[in-house]
Amino acid sequence: MPITTTRGTLLPALTAAARTAGASPPILLHVSVSASGGVLTLTGTDGVRATTAMAICGPSDAGAFCLPAKPFLAWVKALPVDTILTLTHDTDAGRCTLTAPGASWNTATLPTEDFPAIKPGTFGCTFPIPAAALAGALQLCLPAISTEETRYYLCGAYFHRGGLVATDGNRVHLTPMPGVPEDMPGVIIPTAAVKAILALAGAKPSGDITLSVSPTRIRAVMPGGVVFRSKTIDGTFPEYERVIPRGHARLLTVGDTPAFATAILALGKQVSTDRSHPVLLTLRGDGGWAITAKGPEGMSATGPSCDTGYQGEALEIGVQARYLAQALAGVTGACCLTFGDAAGPMIVYGAANPDGYRAVVMPRSA
Repeated sequence: MPITTTRGTLLPALTAAARTAGASPPILLHVSVSASGGVLTLTGTDGVRATTAMAICGPSDAGAFCLPAKPFLAWVKALPVDTILTLTHDTDAGRCTLTAPGASWNTATLPTEDFPAIKPGTFGCTFPIPAAALAGALQLCLPAISTEETRYYLCGAYFHRGGLVATDGNRVHLTPMPGVPEDMPGVIIPTAAVKAILALAGAKPSGDITLSVSPTRIRAVMPGGVVFRSKTIDGTFPEYERVIPRGHARLLTVGDTPAFATAILALGKQVSTDRSHPVLLTLRGDGGWAITAKGPEGMSATGPSCDTGYQGEALEIGVQARYLAQALAGVTGACCLTFGDAAGPMIVYGAANPDGYRAVVMPRSA
């Protein structure tokens, strides 16, 4: 019996499953499709991650088969909203025909026996967490995740009782996560899994995500029922607490953090096309401060400045403009920057929540 469903029902589930489909071998370019009890189940995997999503369909005994993920998704996307479509699978011929008013698509299928088995896994720790909180913390970690594969243990976000933390060796972004059980093992969530969870959570996350964690795997059940699974990185995350300085005596407070971050990025671009170009913070003993940048061939630019807001002895310290702007992204309202000396790291946090999100940024010669 053919599978009947609608574009509006199928598209979100197919989008979620296809997003996790891999590149090779050929079976990973496909999504697994099965129908039972009026529910259409779609699964995509790259061998490390897997996403399973469900859509409502009519009664069917069409069995299970695999369709090429990207062409399938493109065909469904092209249909008008609320279109009713039918999937008819010919097991003997190994082909599937998809039909809708004014459109049809016929493609070869692969048997589900060739599709990687998605093991349910054993998880010793399962708990709900607000989707907005988890997505927000992952988003703040993302810029600080390393892309250096030789230090593979930094190529992900470290999730532990202290919260979520990421570092690439030049900065540390740390967000506390209340409600994490004490018995949860610390795990390193790979970058691809971080991005997948963010995509599944959506632009405006709501409800709770049910997380299950073991030393080698994580599972996230999204509010809409989509199930995401991923292996964790097999490695030891460094003791990041050691690079967080204590007892800084210099403090800069800026009231409008978004404007401050935007101005820092703009200043760096005025003197160089290099995204890693540094800017110079000049902190005066009379409480004033200014930010400047120098470029090649004597080029220079002046950014924000103020006669108040700084407390401490005079200091000049360089910092990469993009790193500082990304660190400030986790702060709403006024921000605080603390300093030791010109060679040591600075700490960034919100003035209203000093025990919340923090970033540590290493200096750079300007």
